[in-house]
Parts: sequence; C-alpha cells; structure tokens
Amino acid sequence: MGQYTVTLYPTEDTYTSNENPANNYSTSKTLKWGSSSGTYPNFMYFKFDFSSIPSDAIIDGVTMYVYCTAKSGSSTSQQSWAVSSMTTSWSATSITWNNQPVRGETLSQAISSGFPTYPGWEDMGFSKGILPREWNNIKNYGI
Repeated sequence: MGQYTVTLYPTEDTYTSNENPANNYSTSKTLKWGSSSGTYPNFMYFKFDFSSIPSDAIIDGVTMYVYCTAKSGSSTSQQSWAVSSMTTSWSATSITWNNQPVRGETLSQAISSGFPTYPGWEDMGFSKGILPREWNNIKNYGI
C-alpha cells in the first residue's frame, strides 16, 4: 500500500461569540477566534467528511491550517488556542454561543508569544498520535 496525501476542506464552518451570545454567524464571510473587545471569547467550529479515507488507513500525520486575514489588539499579546473534538451534534446554520456543542478531547493546543502572521496561513499544530481517524467508535461531530 502506497502513501498519499488527502486534503479535506470543511463541509461546515462557523464561529460563536460571547459578545452576542444569541447570534448565529453562519453567513459571515470570516471566522473569528480569540476574543472580541479584549473580553468576549470567540470559538470557531469545523466539520469534515472523512469518508474518502479508507477505514484501514494508517494515518501518520494531520495538519490543519487556517488563513489569518486581520488581527486586533497588541501584537505582543500572548495568544493561545486549543483544538477539541465535539461530542454533540451542531449545525452551522443554527449554532450560537448559547447552544454551542459540548467539547470533548483536546486534540492540539498551543501558546504563542504573539499574533499569527497576517495575512497568512497558521498551522493549528496537531501532534502525531492524536488524530481524527482514531475516533472510530464515536460520531464525527467536528472540531
């Protein structure tokens, strides 16, 4: 069996914001992470279709990139993020801060000394050994 790379794009994506907890942002052209106004957290959500990956595949790495178009605040601020699995169902067209899904296992986390390069791609830092295909016995509710 040969090695190959599979590129997956989200089938759904959106974000929630504690600044406006009842709002749905599914029609927004951008996603926000971090905090708004320095106080209100924003969480991004992504779903992927893994059906193109054979069930007997051995996955030896996962890379997830997001494209950063802008920043707010000080470039010297410490930034942190975590990528977690979701354990309950959600839909981009109905999710809000008030009804956001339950987060499960933390798949990746990082703390950086400043903002991502912008505009530019930011690696979300998945580590080998914590891979989405290993969730074989649970439903895929996204990250």
